[in-house]
Amino acid sequence: MAFNNILNKGTNVLAWFDFKPESTCVVNCQISKGLSDFITGKGVKIVNTKEENYKYAILTTASSNVSEAIRQYHMNIDPDGAVFVIAENLAPRALEAIKANTGLICHVYIPYPDVWDVVQIFEESHMPSHDELRDAMPFKSASKIRNPRLLVFYKTEPAELVRTVKFNPQRGRNFRVNTYIMESRTGLRVIKKAANPESVSHLRKIVANQEILQRSYKSVALAGCRSIGEGILEFPYVEGYSLLANTNVASDPIDKIKDDLTNALNIILDYDPRQVTNLDCDFDSFKVSGNQVVCIDYEWVTRHHVPVAFARFHALYSFYLYNRHVLYYRIRPVAFFKMFGFSIPLMLHYRFKELGLQLRIKGILPMK
Repeated sequence: MAFNNILNKGTNVLAWFDFKPESTCVVNCQISKGLSDFITGKGVKIVNTKEENYKYAILTTASSNVSEAIRQYHMNIDPDGAVFVIAENLAPRALEAIKANTGLICHVYIPYPDVWDVVQIFEESHMPSHDELRDAMPFKSASKIRNPRLLVFYKTEPAELVRTVKFNPQRGRNFRVNTYIMESRTGLRVIKKAANPESVSHLRKIVANQEILQRSYKSVALAGCRSIGEGILEFPYVEGYSLLANTNVASDPIDKIKDDLTNALNIILDYDPRQVTNLDCDFDSFKVSGNQVVCIDYEWVTRHHVPVAFARFHALYSFYLYNRHVLYYRIRPVAFFKMFGFSIPLMLHYRFKELGLQLRIKGILPMK
């Protein structure tokens, strides 16, 4: 698999990086139209020789002496520039040797679930230990390594490091937002960037949502956001744990799971439904920080009247869907929702409303 083909099919492998406009980049592989358009679309000029000064370089591990090639390209790079190296089918030891032999600062980024349909990118030291992620990208032996990793080499440690990036390519263009967790000497922060010009207005709505929810929530605090540029919002990084941190869907009695979910719903839906409905009420959108419950995500908020029962259904539906690989064998969906007072006709009604909501987020139906 050639690097330019990867970039042609899955440009998110590099789309998270903050390329500086009016800079230059040298590429040591055959350039596909997809790769060329991607780079120039960032305002970066492609140069054909490493003898010129440039800010960025893109290499592959096809060279017989990768470490030497990286050092050579780094000689003419700007002090704040970077060399990107795609590492394909290399054992961990080989990667460590490349990193050690260059004498440069290196950070490794891993696309998930793969380069063709990138949903998240993780800096290697912050790779989650969740079984699903481990199963998707096993690192037990070289023969099992299939996900290319992106090595980024710097002359000096960057002032701010990208920990993770989350994309949402399944959304309609008006709602596509890239979410970054950034780390610097002063701490962590969360950045949301419009993925395209059409989604800038969606970020403005998030700011408006914050103002509405601050007036409506009774016992929940908000992780306040502020605009730091056109189509860019900054949020504090909230340290804490999930409302359901003590809930084990695999081993807890069903009655305990029901009680835990009911208690959590009472907290996250504790707003005035006459003023607003928070449809971003997934349990993962809330954290317990100190003695306070904090809402960390509030993209989908409406002033239109929406029954609180649907907001409850939406939260429970998302929870069951995420944990279906375990819950389905313990309690079937109909029995699960009946446990929370939903009749079969109401389940069907809200299931269609849920489908309509998802189709609107995907841009297939117009957003009300």
